[in-house]
Formats: sequence, structure tokens, C-alpha cells
Amino acid sequence: MEKVDVAVIGAGVVGLFTGLELGSRGYTVAVIDKAQEPMTGVSSRSANVIHLIQPPFNSLKSRLCVEGNMLHRRLHKELGYRLIETRLLLAYTSRAKTPLAVLTAKLLPRLVPGGRVKTRILTGRTARDMEPGLSDRVQGAIEVRGYAIVDPASMAGALASRVRGYGELLLGSKVEAAEARGSRVILEAGGLRVSARLVVNAGGLESHVVAKMFGDSYTQEAWKGVMSIHPQPRLRSIVAPLEARRGETKGGGAIPQANGALLLGPNNAGPSRPGDYTYTSRDLEWLRSRFQPLLQEEIQEPVRVVVGHRPVAPGRDFLVEWGSTGRVIHLIGIESPGLTAAPALARMVASMARARGIL
Repeated sequence: MEKVDVAVIGAGVVGLFTGLELGSRGYTVAVIDKAQEPMTGVSSRSANVIHLIQPPFNSLKSRLCVEGNMLHRRLHKELGYRLIETRLLLAYTSRAKTPLAVLTAKLLPRLVPGGRVKTRILTGRTARDMEPGLSDRVQGAIEVRGYAIVDPASMAGALASRVRGYGELLLGSKVEAAEARGSRVILEAGGLRVSARLVVNAGGLESHVVAKMFGDSYTQEAWKGVMSIHPQPRLRSIVAPLEARRGETKGGGAIPQANGALLLGPNNAGPSRPGDYTYTSRDLEWLRSRFQPLLQEEIQEPVRVVVGHRPVAPGRDFLVEWGSTGRVIHLIGIESPGLTAAPALARMVASMARARGIL
């Protein structure tokens, strides 16, 4: 039987950062996943954006995104994954939206927790000078500094390498049973038995299923999002339409990727079945029609379509809670902003365990 201080279920970006955070504090860790490679679940099907604005602004999700955004800027240098600084341009093609832009630019620095949001209003000409890929139809934009794009392959490799330095990365090992025994929890995974003082359930789309193994009940849904990948046009900035209501993601952005491609989306295709990666021509046409008016060059045919799923909990916020055994911390409803929030979530888990005296 393998004995460790902490067992993390899930080798997505949140699970890896959690293992890294606890390992760096001197604890032995085992990160366990049924997949054969790290970051191949929810983490592998994202837009790769390090966010700053994440409504609703009074949510745990929003606060952890701001904290995670700041942490990524230090950690990518320390750990060796690629991060590209960029900006968000909320652009509009109708002068009638200018008052909305002025109001939004004033409100965002006040609404986003942490006081780190810097905005300014750009004329159409200034916006095009900054981002030549914008259409001549763009009348203005709000510039939001502090965004970034990550290279997911370099992140997965860097995090997995560091986690292995602190313990075990047990891939191809599905957790099949769990039992609390006094001050420890015994996990059976892939023919192995792991004994841990603390278990962190970072199971992504299956975190509610994992929670049932410990006698805890949660609900969450898999919400589908479709993204199309294009060779052109090339952008320097993340571009999205300025909208009066941005309470939920409705279509993501036109997002430059670390490899030079352009990603459109993700859209919000609503609740779906996990593993359903189907999409329709309507999805692709909706994405194209959403962003083409903002871009100068014609959006080319996609070279690839990526369909991802967000684990969505009731209330659309992250749930980070102790399970009934007192030895398990459940992470439920960690949607796509979890990429940004991952290092902050890891710190939160470490603080919770320390406060309870488990570690």
C-alpha cells in the first residue's frame, strides 16, 4: 500500500496545481487519474485564456480568477510553461454603443475584485492601430489589460514534471473505491491501494460521482461549448463584441492561440451528455457571424473543431467544501475559468487543510 500525505483525484490543471502546491509545502502527494496523460479531460478542451473579468463579480469564481491571474504571471516563469501577455478588446460597430462603453469602462475596475482591472476607451482608429486585425466598421473598443494565453502542452508537461518530484503521478488508474479509516482514507485505483491523510476531489466532470464514494451528494451538469480553430486571420488581442449583458458566456471571443492559430468561441450550447462531442454547422456559422463583423480579414474555414464540456453546479459558482468524512475536500462545478483559477484554488485547499489541522 502506498502511503502519502495527500491524494488528489484528477490530473487536470486544478489537480496538478493542487498536487504541486501541497508538494511544495513539504507533503508527499499522489495525483491519480484514469487517463493515460495529464490534462486530457476538461483542461484539454478550453480556449487557453487566463481571464481577469469573470462575472458574477461577487462569486468565488470571480475572486479566484483575479488571484489566479496574478499567480500565473509568476508561476509560468518558475515552472517553465509558456504564457503570452495580451489584452481584451470589447469592440463595437455602432456609435450608439459609445455610452455603454463609457459606463462599462468606468464600472469594471470597481466591480472586479482585487482592484487589478485597468480599462480605457479607444476610438476606432486607435483600436485598429493597436489591433490591425480589426474591421474598419469598428467604431470603438474598451481595452482591458491583464489577459494572457497559455500553451496547454507546455503547461501539462511542466506541471506533471514538478508533481513527480513531490510524489507520484498515477495515470491510467481509475479510482474505484474509497474508505475512511480513522485518520486516513484508503483509495483503490487501477489495482493500487493509496492511503492518505487528506483527499482532494478534483475530478472535473466526474467530481460529483467521486463525491458519492465518500457518501456526499452533489449535482452538476456538463454544458457543451463549441470552438472552431482557424489559420487566419492573425490577431494580437482577444476580441469580443461589447454587449449590454455579459452575465454568462454566450460566445467567448476571437482568441489568438500560442501556436499562431485563431480560436472562435466557445459558445454556450447548453446541458449535454459527457462524452458528446457532436456539433452542427449552425454552431460554426453562429461563431463566424458573431466575430466576422469585428474582423478585417475573412475568417477562413476551420482546420479543426473542438467541443468541450464545463462542469456546471447549481448557482454557477465554484463549490469548495469539506466532505462528511472530514478528510476530503470536494471541488465541484469548476468550469472553464478553472484554468485561470487553478493556482488560487490550490492555495485555498492548502489553507483549508492547514486550518483544520489535517496537514
